[in-house]
Amino acid sequence: MHPIMPFHGAHLVCLMILSCVFSGSAWGSQQDGISSEEQVLRLRAPWALRAVDYGTFPPDSIRVVSDGDRGQAERLLQRVRLVRELSARWFGGFPLRRPDAPRLLVFERPEDMLFTLRTDLAVRMPRLPALAVLRSDGPDLAVTTGYASELGLERAVQREAFLQFLMPRCAGTLPPWARYGLAECFGAMLVHGGRLGHGHQPPDLVAPLTKALLGERLVPFDRLIRLDEAGWDHFESVHGAALMRSQAWSLVQFLLHGGTEDLARRFLRWVELACAGNDPVDSLESVLSTMPGGASLEELGAAWRNTLAGLEPGALHLAIERAELLRACLEEIEAEGLRPADPVALMKLIADRDEVRHVMRSGLFSSSLSSHRQGWLDPSVLEFIAPVVRGGQVASDAIPPPEVWIRAVDGWDLGVTWARIPDRSRWFPRVERRPTRR
Repeated sequence: MHPIMPFHGAHLVCLMILSCVFSGSAWGSQQDGISSEEQVLRLRAPWALRAVDYGTFPPDSIRVVSDGDRGQAERLLQRVRLVRELSARWFGGFPLRRPDAPRLLVFERPEDMLFTLRTDLAVRMPRLPALAVLRSDGPDLAVTTGYASELGLERAVQREAFLQFLMPRCAGTLPPWARYGLAECFGAMLVHGGRLGHGHQPPDLVAPLTKALLGERLVPFDRLIRLDEAGWDHFESVHGAALMRSQAWSLVQFLLHGGTEDLARRFLRWVELACAGNDPVDSLESVLSTMPGGASLEELGAAWRNTLAGLEPGALHLAIERAELLRACLEEIEAEGLRPADPVALMKLIADRDEVRHVMRSGLFSSSLSSHRQGWLDPSVLEFIAPVVRGGQVASDAIPPPEVWIRAVDGWDLGVTWARIPDRSRWFPRVERRPTRR
């Protein structure tokens, strides 16, 4: 018997029947306009039969199930551990209200994740790279590695890993602005020396707020904190998910990092009260006003609103996005056999070719960066590092392209380095972050 017990039963029979249907009717496939490549993909065994159960891993006893590369699943597990470690510092004292037996489900293909969640957990999810889902016996974190943007995948995993931690500890009374705001704050965190560094301000969260301020389209504070799920969905349909989530993020960002340590402690205390089932608005007002040196809801709203005009994207997040676009451009150039010798030649080559767009985030809202965007990268901040050619590396395709680095951004260097995938005939780039050497 296959070790993945939760995926057996009637739902698995349905999966097998669907596989037989797909394989038994070539006429039906042609009628539906299904290509031969798609037909081959559909003939694969269901994910539940292909995935490997790697067991549970300490310290959180996270069960890992994956149909892809084990090393990639382990890297995702490490990122989930970091999120849970910080979540435990802030929210670990909350009593469990549901069982906490977390699972990390890693899918190579987004289609497999969408289908498996729909059939096994009755979840119709948007096309996102990660989603936290609460089962009766514990929370799942489903992740697909078939996502074009490493940055987008990283942020989605962190955001949903936090929600996976919170779900068993919250009674469901945490209002949308706090839940989404906290999740986006966790998504925006960056790994610093093996720890998650928080307080960063990503460009894609700042930009919608800047535009909304100019057009006076922000949801008033008093209305925002009173929105329930239905009200939130309505406002998202009117104002768009990008603005609503950005506004929630900015409010939580202010409560945690924009005021005093005392304000942050009050906010975390309020989250505990709201998760315990207390009225979220009444308890927020109580926590703010009854403790020594407190303030009213109106004063809190005014203080938060005053910070919005001064919001600016963090330099490190900006550099990471630019490095991601640089990676996409270098990959395209390398595939065509072009290797510029220096930063000036590189930027001229990029400027003279068709536009390259790299999607940073997609799904509920999206953001991208274009290679033709004016001033997106200054050649003077780039540094080329030529590869070390070892004996026997005489063929040009055995020599990697030069690494390209952006130096000293908030104490970090960002670089595009190269790796050769086995059985592939070319080099593939990836973005790396390293602390700046002093």
